[in-house]
Amino acid sequence: MLEVRYVGNHGTDLWRQVNINEINIFENGFLNDFKTAQSNLALARGCASPDPVCMSANRNRSNQYFGLPGQQPLPIIFTALALNNDATSALQIEQGQAGALANAIATNAARMTRLTAAGQTINMFQANPTLTTGAANVEVNGGNTNYHGLQVEVKRRMSTGLLLQGSYVWSHSISNEQSQGIGGSYTSLRNVGYDKSASPFDIRQAVKMNWVYELPFGPKHHFFGNVSSPIFRKALEGWQLASVTRVQSGSPIRLTSGRSTFNQNDSGVILHNMTMSQLQGMMSIRKTNLAATANSPALGAVYYLPQSLIDNTNAAFEVNGKTLANLNPTAPYIGPADQPGQLGQRIMLYGPWQQKWDFSLAKKTNVGEHANIEFRMQALNAFNLTNFLLFVPGNGITTTLGVNGTGFGQTSGAYKDLSNTNDPGGRIIEFSLRLNF
Repeated sequence: MLEVRYVGNHGTDLWRQVNINEINIFENGFLNDFKTAQSNLALARGCASPDPVCMSANRNRSNQYFGLPGQQPLPIIFTALALNNDATSALQIEQGQAGALANAIATNAARMTRLTAAGQTINMFQANPTLTTGAANVEVNGGNTNYHGLQVEVKRRMSTGLLLQGSYVWSHSISNEQSQGIGGSYTSLRNVGYDKSASPFDIRQAVKMNWVYELPFGPKHHFFGNVSSPIFRKALEGWQLASVTRVQSGSPIRLTSGRSTFNQNDSGVILHNMTMSQLQGMMSIRKTNLAATANSPALGAVYYLPQSLIDNTNAAFEVNGKTLANLNPTAPYIGPADQPGQLGQRIMLYGPWQQKWDFSLAKKTNVGEHANIEFRMQALNAFNLTNFLLFVPGNGITTTLGVNGTGFGQTSGAYKDLSNTNDPGGRIIEFSLRLNF
């Protein structure tokens, strides 16, 4: 029997949260002040413009934000910080993290006191400034989900010794839920459509199969069906081979930058010299087998992206010993949103394909008319395939992956049963003997 089905569902007006205390950098003049601070910092570091390479190469120079020739006053930032040599805010200004600096001011009572004493309003950054923790959540009906799936299923009842069932699913699950597919708050109220993307449970393609095959020898079978010896008849009867198989595409994970250019939340990343589909096409498990040295990967390291992309991305984020001076601006790389007031791309990267093949060999020996003795040998993950993951799983659902981390592009995790020790991920061979009656 062949079945072809369409399955779809749509959820609308689902519960989620709205944080009315989202950091504001636009209407209060802070964004303009921040851009002036970038120009001031560039002059202090001897750069003709806020060029990232020049700015980063001269971090040891003065961090003064005004007072030098050509610099302009900063009525908000300097008043709040009350100093000219704050290395933390200097780095945020250099990297365009206007949201991060605004949040650091808004949630600091001393800084806000200086601003209000200078005539600024207490709620210039947040609607409810009395909540120093930053969040003022309102439960609303703003969540939406939808799922579309094509299902193809083949069934064959046990006949002439063969039972077969298999299915293929091609689907897409989309939601605007920010956290783990459930009702978190929007990344920004200024763009409520930004969070619409693949849900954490989006498995685009999956194949599942199970079958049982009675081996064609012994009584009532084609081969050796008329053996007269009772011992040989018992030895040949009831042999059966079976399998359960699952092959599926990887689940998605959102790439984050760890930087806040827009508000207090992660601003996403920017793809340079490549598209989302081209990035996904680079996904491939790559194993190394080199001795660890200062300039080569460690023994047995496993990567899922090309080394050239990893190196260029590390340079863009200045991690793993790379700096902006190592960046090749014409080659593909993933970079941070680095312009103040910029909300980057929401990139979902799908993990590698997963597969698991289980087989069993069984023999049933009849004892009288109402009982049999069953011997079974089964090999779980018979081919000992390692299903690598983009992240090391823990309790709950991991839905984000920091591109700015030191291990981006490398994985040290593989599938295993998190709830118990029944399935450690590798091959398991089991033997069992049972009496059925």
